[in-house]
Amino acid sequence: MVLKMSAVTALYILLIVSVWLWTRNKTISKVKKVLIGIIFGLSSVLSTHYGISYEGMIINVRDLGPLSAGLFFSPISGIIAGLIGGIERYIAGTYFGVGEYTRIACSVSTCLAGFVAWGMNKRVFKGKKPSPVFAFFMGAVMEVFHMYVVFITHRGDLKMAFLVVKTCAVPMIFFSGLGLAIAAAILERLCGERRNPFVRKNPEFVPVSETFQRWLFAVTFVVLVSAFVFSFYLLTGSEYQDAINKIEYTTDNIKASLLDGDLNITPDNDVAYDYIILADGYINNGTHRGMTVGAEEAMELKNFAGTTVRYEYLGQKSMIRVLQMDEKHILVTSLTNDQIYWYRDAMAYETGLSSILLFTVIYVLIAFLVN
Repeated sequence: MVLKMSAVTALYILLIVSVWLWTRNKTISKVKKVLIGIIFGLSSVLSTHYGISYEGMIINVRDLGPLSAGLFFSPISGIIAGLIGGIERYIAGTYFGVGEYTRIACSVSTCLAGFVAWGMNKRVFKGKKPSPVFAFFMGAVMEVFHMYVVFITHRGDLKMAFLVVKTCAVPMIFFSGLGLAIAAAILERLCGERRNPFVRKNPEFVPVSETFQRWLFAVTFVVLVSAFVFSFYLLTGSEYQDAINKIEYTTDNIKASLLDGDLNITPDNDVAYDYIILADGYINNGTHRGMTVGAEEAMELKNFAGTTVRYEYLGQKSMIRVLQMDEKHILVTSLTNDQIYWYRDAMAYETGLSSILLFTVIYVLIAFLVN
């Protein structure tokens, strides 16, 4: 995946540099602006249809098209590229089954990328090319928005939405930001505008607005991270307690059914159950029927009888509850950590993404007003 995403990102960088060399030292006419928009729009279309398979998902850097056109060339080009890439993505998802699940999030993100590039070019960068740091920030935040829209468009299917975001978020955010940053650095070099970012400025020549923006960044970042950590801690405790209640309630129901002679039990609440023979650890009934934990582990599990504990059960970190049914059998019910904490993790992703977007809006707006 890394090599393929690197190759696709490199092709985008090559396209950006090639178009820049074509328009270098020339006035970009209206015709050229439209043509550049079409070129980068088509690059987004190709990204849609030649995405990279990764853990059962398709990932790409489609939003690089409109962002590159709008930030490095012309705001109008960015809008055109975004509309071409976004509308085609919706059509492909709706009528041809290409990434149907995320068609709304993907198409909205790509269309909006062009308008965001237009706004940043006009209002923030004042027609200048962004620095590599700002370029990385732009590419990454656009993909953060992309992932966030996946959440808000699938509120009724949060578990699947979380799986999509968990799989796609990191590579798409990283490579989108990296592609724009490298392209910006190369264009700086070609324009002769590159300066060493590690050379510290004389404090006397640092604008007050720049100092204010740095402190704004630091304080806002600390506040949002602190809020995120506190929320994560509270959710962890809540999910853990819910899991204990869930597994104890379900275990009592399964025990009652087994004592009544019912061997065809379907447990509720994602709780797995196993009826284990102590002599050899063979599971002769339950979710993992036909498997074995071994006699030694069966005896170890017996020592937990009547308790609910954390345990690595059948190769997975889990919460288990053990009951001794008779001298020869024990009942083990289990919930894996993924099942216990999936909602917490989904909320962590959603909160993290929304916090980044909130931080970006606040920072850009205040920085713009201060300037």
